[in-house]
Amino acid sequence: MSAAESDTWKGETMAESIRISLSPDRIVINQGAAPVECEVVIQNIGTTVDQYAVELDQLPSTWYSLSNVAVALFPQDKETAKLTIHPPPGNATKAGTYPFSVTALSRADPSQSSRAEGVLQVGAVTSFEMQITPAKMTGRRGKYTLNLKNGGNADIQAELTAEDSEDACRFRFKPKE
Repeated sequence: MSAAESDTWKGETMAESIRISLSPDRIVINQGAAPVECEVVIQNIGTTVDQYAVELDQLPSTWYSLSNVAVALFPQDKETAKLTIHPPPGNATKAGTYPFSVTALSRADPSQSSRAEGVLQVGAVTSFEMQITPAKMTGRRGKYTLNLKNGGNADIQAELTAEDSEDACRFRFKPKE
């Protein structure tokens, strides 16, 4: 295999002289939870001393901290960098799955790189507020306005229903959902 060719090793793309791994590679975090730390291991599996740039792609830079963005390694040496995931609090981060990758790039030979794939799962927080106006009405007919505000980080679907304890009213919603 030539220096420009690559192979796959345990789900990671690896060049002939660089190996990178991410542990854990699947991260679950809930809103308001403490940041989650991962280990990024960069290993020089080549025969010459090299310096590597470490980059994270596909996540906003405000969602993570990386302890080392460059490492210099002798042949067969490895170094661990700490990746801390901390999405913004509150409903600023939408619930869902966010794939990302961490890459080590050789400074001596730009054709040499290795990438580890990861997935960040941001948990859903459900929160909504409801307000009805007017609060009270007299007479035989009335029209109310119902305002719903989604204060969470995930979409919600609500089906509207109402009941009258005296069973004297009929209700109709536009739209019903």
